[in-house]
Amino acid sequence: MIIEEARAKGIFRTKIMLAKAWESDPDKVDPADGPLIAMYKDEWIIMREPTKAESMRMNDKDPTGVDDVAQACIEDHTFTHQSSEGKVSSKEVWDLIKTSLTLYRYVVETWVKSTPLVRRSNGESAKLLSSTAGAGASLPVT
Repeated sequence: MIIEEARAKGIFRTKIMLAKAWESDPDKVDPADGPLIAMYKDEWIIMREPTKAESMRMNDKDPTGVDDVAQACIEDHTFTHQSSEGKVSSKEVWDLIKTSLTLYRYVVETWVKSTPLVRRSNGESAKLLSSTAGAGASLPVT
């Protein structure tokens, strides 16, 4: 096996549609959130699964570890600077996500629950999730 191919395709990634943070529970969406849903309508991030060392640093009692690891796991996104064509850094994207508790909670929960190890420990089948997933769901990204 070619090592570059294993690195590119052998690590699980998930695409997270950010507008879904406000759509996940429609009964609890505040009408004032309408502009946020519209603003994030087409925005997404792709996050890779954490490495063993990274996962050991994540602790639900210390969000600093989660923040450091999540920021490092952002591989792609739709955010750019207004003044240039270039994309912003993953740190800037994560800092933006942290400004909204709704967005932060949704992204962290979606990312963590999407990893194959967590899905299998919850008794869910990766095949089942892949076959029933909709837009923005957790799927391997190649």
